[in-house]
Amino acid sequence: MAGEERIDRGMKSRIAKAGLIAAEIAGLAVAAVFCLAAFIAWRAQSGPVDLGWAAPAFKSAANAAAFGGAVRRIGDISLEKLDDKGGWRLTFSEVRLGKPRSEATARVPLIAADLYPRDFFSGRAGPRRVIFDGAELRIVRRADRRIKFDFGAGAGERTNVVASLTGGAYFREAFERAELRRVRINFVDEGSGRTWRGENAFASLARTPEGYAAALDATFDISGAPASVAFRADYAV
Repeated sequence: MAGEERIDRGMKSRIAKAGLIAAEIAGLAVAAVFCLAAFIAWRAQSGPVDLGWAAPAFKSAANAAAFGGAVRRIGDISLEKLDDKGGWRLTFSEVRLGKPRSEATARVPLIAADLYPRDFFSGRAGPRRVIFDGAELRIVRRADRRIKFDFGAGAGERTNVVASLTGGAYFREAFERAELRRVRINFVDEGSGRTWRGENAFASLARTPEGYAAALDATFDISGAPASVAFRADYAV
């Protein structure tokens, strides 16, 4: 009996020691993460900080949060201080979009997201403002007169625009406004089967008390003649 008690005490001692070591390792890991975050924030005070080394982590987070697995590649990433109100801007360049297990079908030269850490601490996760620069946007007017937006050219798999701009299912609480600048547009009218192409357009999506307000200003080439188009729409959610 005495031998069994000694073995039992020894096992408990080893388990307790292993638990203590695991807790120390976890504490060191958390401390390292906070130190790294503090160092990055300190560096960003004086200018943009290159975060390209973290592209795989950002890609996974973007796919899980807003893009539904559509982000195939992220080029460069930088972080900079936005203003004196605690804002930070994450800038992603050369983002490639496409459905999983397929080739990328859409390219966005630049995506900028403005974040405020206090939003996350108050339960309003996600960026307040998002800018897409140089994207290609497809607008489909269905036979029932409803409008559908997605990223990408006229052929191949595409990515839903509204979910990507507003933060998806998990990061939309802080969203205020998104802008698409220097956009190339393919406008498809399903009723007539015709397609028009526009260049250097501007589009926006803003949160309203009822849902979202969308706007688009573009110039299209219609049979060799330029035609200006202005579009406004409200989406209730």
